[in-house]
Amino acid sequence: MDGPAARGGLLDADKGWRRHRIDGGSDLIGQRLLALFQLGLEVRARLCQVNPLDSSEDRLEGRIVGGARRVDDGLAFEHGVVEGGLAIVGLWSLLALGFRGRGDHARAFRGPAGAPVLCSEAFGGQTTLGLDPDIPDHAENAEDPLARSRVGRALRDKLRGGTAEIAVVGLGYVGLPLAVLLGHAGFRVHGIDADPERASLANAGSSYIGDVATSELAQLAKSGQFSAATTFEAASRADAILVCVPTPLRKSREPDISFVLSAFESLMPWLRRGQLLVLESTTYPGTTEDVLLPKIEEKGFTVGQDFFLAFSPERVDPGNASFTTATIPKVVGGVTRACTEMAAALYATCTAQVHRVSSPRVAETAKLLENTFRSVNIALANELALACRALGVNPWEVIAAAATKPFGFMPFYPGPGTGGHCVPLDPLYLSWTVRLKGFEPRFIALADEINRFMPRHAVTLVMDALNERGKCLQGAELLVLGVTYKRDVSDVRESPALEIMQMLASRGGRVSYADPFVSQLVVGDLKLASQPVTPDTLRRADCVVIATDHRAFDYPVIAREAPLVVDLRNALGHIRDHRDNIVTL
Repeated sequence: MDGPAARGGLLDADKGWRRHRIDGGSDLIGQRLLALFQLGLEVRARLCQVNPLDSSEDRLEGRIVGGARRVDDGLAFEHGVVEGGLAIVGLWSLLALGFRGRGDHARAFRGPAGAPVLCSEAFGGQTTLGLDPDIPDHAENAEDPLARSRVGRALRDKLRGGTAEIAVVGLGYVGLPLAVLLGHAGFRVHGIDADPERASLANAGSSYIGDVATSELAQLAKSGQFSAATTFEAASRADAILVCVPTPLRKSREPDISFVLSAFESLMPWLRRGQLLVLESTTYPGTTEDVLLPKIEEKGFTVGQDFFLAFSPERVDPGNASFTTATIPKVVGGVTRACTEMAAALYATCTAQVHRVSSPRVAETAKLLENTFRSVNIALANELALACRALGVNPWEVIAAAATKPFGFMPFYPGPGTGGHCVPLDPLYLSWTVRLKGFEPRFIALADEINRFMPRHAVTLVMDALNERGKCLQGAELLVLGVTYKRDVSDVRESPALEIMQMLASRGGRVSYADPFVSQLVVGDLKLASQPVTPDTLRRADCVVIATDHRAFDYPVIAREAPLVVDLRNALGHIRDHRDNIVTL
């Protein structure tokens, strides 16, 4: 019998079931009834799935989700995992050793048949490994941060069981992929975005984000698994609310969390007891606890008991198919341990790994460190490019040589500056925060200064290259190839190409651009449309500037037809030694 389901009370599973699903109550599971009943496999769970192998085998494998969140085990026990809540795992190989897993996450590994347990680990609880098969079982007394919160346990069960409703506030590069991922995990997802066009497109199942396939979004919208609105009423029905709104910089280069504050003000009338709220927007350390927590407590909620608040930073890398929202580990820090566990329970349903930290402030700082690390190392590569120009050596060749060292080196590459939603902004969130505490972060400021200098350096390269050929920048025909902040995406946020174009135009250059991902563009007072990259277009330009190295560009044709190329991305590195019309950083 395949695929039966049962809900509630106590259930004894028939040994003929190849797969079963159990929801609710306290479940006694017989997998090959006689064998496992003799072994005493008992699991307190909300939802259990067991998939036995062919009955001729003496090894069983299963997956249990719920109170004991996941168990993979067998009579010939080779790999077992217990995650979450309380569980007693009884197998003759382990019972003889007296193994008891206590707490949120326990793992045991056994070697070849008949060998003893080689390793045991526990995270967030205790594990006891002994030789006495009569070790008393204290699993029911294991510390559970939600043990005293009936509201919390009910919410956690809904999250783990996939029956919760989720609201995602902000359907941009972070929010829409996350909403689709949660929809695929089985949740009913309510999208909320202030932009009517976005909400309308999302409701119609039409994706406007490159990392989300229209077919995926359309399927969820058609089935009713996903819907979008510009108002916040759906938040009252949601069991979990995830806030994914922009956090830019002000003109003063200080943090601007106005979108976060606006979202929370709109959410406040709809918040209720028994909800989880997670901020994913990058922000300065202390935002969750110092700004958001007081607002929630003003409503009379007891955070950690009847309402749960956490921070889990987004880690989206647009256009990167190797690392997606589903595969990138999630860092989670709650205001209380119960808040952390609640957020972890949600993300564990749809992401590959959840890493818990002690507080939202740690999670907020970790996110800023990730991109400060990138900013500082990109600045080093940019300064290396400037130094190599003075030395008369190729910086990319230098980096390639250094990268052959198998330890202690990680290659970063120079370019026209930093762009996107993270690297140009996040380090300044960190430096602003610590400056308020009386510490001056000089290294972060220096890296920012170097990276911000690179667009001006690129303009200088264009001016010098034209002058060397007897032309001036004023009146020159300039074709910029690629205007997005990195290759093969449509994202122009903080793109250094825009600043380069504006500076060239302000100095009298006649600027046009070509980008297969951006059909129209406004740069200062210029309203431009993307041009086709043809031999005629290239020959008409006095200078072609490669600002973003999209794979769609035909670089051999560019090198052959353009009278002058300023290559800011090393896109022509494989052919530039054979041509005198190519200038690099």
